[in-house]
Amino acid sequence: MTEHIKPFTVIESPFSAPTIDELIRNVQYAILAVRDSLSRDEAPYASHLFYTQMLDDNDSAERQLGMDAGLTICKHADQTAVYVDLGVSRGMEYGIETARKAGRAVIERSLFPDATSLDDINSLLLQEYSNHDLPSPDVIASIYGRIIK
Repeated sequence: MTEHIKPFTVIESPFSAPTIDELIRNVQYAILAVRDSLSRDEAPYASHLFYTQMLDDNDSAERQLGMDAGLTICKHADQTAVYVDLGVSRGMEYGIETARKAGRAVIERSLFPDATSLDDINSLLLQEYSNHDLPSPDVIASIYGRIIK
């Protein structure tokens, strides 16, 4: 069997949100972004889906711990894919800046390039998400909902 090395790709997408519904949407979007990266034959990494499960994103020290750990891992990445349908958050800007300083390629991507409004994006996101056997909104809320205070 021939070894196939896939590009190690950091995924940047919005995470934090003021409401549980928006947080669920952002997690669903991040999951779809990871799936998109996998479909491009990449090896994606989305630290915001990982570290937020065990650290308190509302505690600035713990948030920084997670961001620093993610950035340490990302030093080994080949590229950063920025998924922009929902905009670019401050956390994403930090990731983009770090990637550029490291000389890593930054690629802008859209899952829904034909969408003309946020309502279109939300509708298309729910439709695409339901096409796969992925965690339900209730499961996402149980894992990440403690972040909303």
